[in-house]
Amino acid sequence: MAEHLTRHWYVVQVHPKHEFRVASRLEKWGIEVFLPQHRPLGEGGISAGRKEALFPGYVFCRLSLPTNPKLYHVPGVIRLLGPSKRPTPVEDDEVVRLQTITSRPSPMKLGTTNYTKVGIVVSIRDGPFAGLSGLLHPTATCCEFTICFPSLQSTITLSVPFEWVALTDLAAPSLANERGS
Repeated sequence: MAEHLTRHWYVVQVHPKHEFRVASRLEKWGIEVFLPQHRPLGEGGISAGRKEALFPGYVFCRLSLPTNPKLYHVPGVIRLLGPSKRPTPVEDDEVVRLQTITSRPSPMKLGTTNYTKVGIVVSIRDGPFAGLSGLLHPTATCCEFTICFPSLQSTITLSVPFEWVALTDLAAPSLANERGS
């Protein structure tokens, strides 16, 4: 029971195109794994079929470092992410947000972008992503909703309808100006 209390999520950097193999091997060894995946949209907004890693080259695993040295024996594993080559745990809520986004079937555009903290802070009140908070970047036809993931210095952008977004009192005038109201 004490081991369970000391387990944390970590980001494992893996060789390109090895995400699924590494995740499978870690699971066989009893290590909890999360590999965020998506189905990229092809032409005309139609799903391209096969799932791909949302963050190429990275897999999340939950473990206790002192009791899981076998991680480094898995072919394809490069290292655990962290500053100065010291593995740094990922906040549980960051993994939960990723699991929420990738577990819900949605026709929304899903993509990764460069890490940013600029935008209007809002939450999604309706649809499959209800309850998530992030940054709003309004466009002419929808809202680009960005969720930051500090552990990967990356963000995920979702295109959602305006009516799904709950604005704070401070954000409402900014959105009205962006939409030309």
